[in-house]
Formats: sequence, C-alpha cells, structure tokens
Amino acid sequence: MKILMATDGSKEATVALRSAIRLFKTADLQVELLCVMPSFPTSSSPPGLRQFREAYAHRIGLQAQRILERERATLCAEGVEAQLVSKTGSPARVIADMAED
Repeated sequence: MKILMATDGSKEATVALRSAIRLFKTADLQVELLCVMPSFPTSSSPPGLRQFREAYAHRIGLQAQRILERERATLCAEGVEAQLVSKTGSPARVIADMAED
C-alpha cells in the first residue's frame, strides 16, 4: 500500500501521522512524507530582490528539512520508513497533484 502523508510540523499533524500509520500499517507499506512550504511571491517584485528570494528559498528549505526529519523520527518509532519530499507552492495544489500518482 502506498500512502502520501503531508505535514506542516504542528503537534496536530504529528498526532495525525501517528494515528494514520497505526490504522494503515501493513507489511508492504510505502510512505511518502510531504512538507509543502509557501513559495516567495514573484509577481511585481523588484529585480533587486533576487538575493532576498534566494535567501528565503534556502531558509524555507532548511525549515522543511527539519520538519521532515522530525516527522521521520515519529514514523520510525512506529516501525515505518518514509521517503521525504519537500516542495514549495500551494499546499492544496501540490498535495492534489501528488495524490494523482
């Protein structure tokens, strides 16, 4: 069974992940753990903001990685390995697009 699980790093998301794993845990379980971070608004931003945009992308990427690693530890404690996926954009759109696969 393949499951896409999304998290924002909140306590509520961690409880939901743990509960879902306990419900769906099977021998052939494949988990993709997703964290979607907001992208930097690009419309009508002055070209001088390139450095700021790059710094934002770096910082938000590190934050997503920390969230995913913390949640991976939660899943590992339940005996489940997960593939970590980090994306930027609209969470609803990214989750819907990934769920189609």
